[in-house]
Amino acid sequence: MYTQYVEYRDHLRFTQSDGVYGRIFYTLTGFHGSHVLIGIYMLIMVLINLDKYALRNNHMGVIAAI
Repeated sequence: MYTQYVEYRDHLRFTQSDGVYGRIFYTLTGFHGSHVLIGIYMLIMVLINLDKYALRNNHMGVIAAI
């Protein structure tokens, strides 16, 4: 996520106001970034609750995170 931030800040030569390409690019990469953050959060929650998942037969949280 930090690398994406640095790319936005320093390396891109266009903005959202430069036309359709800029809007689509920032929208799609923003949605992808939020998808990655949600996935990381879910995997961290599985890691924290790993002992609970190991003791139960209900592994739905692990399956959802994967």
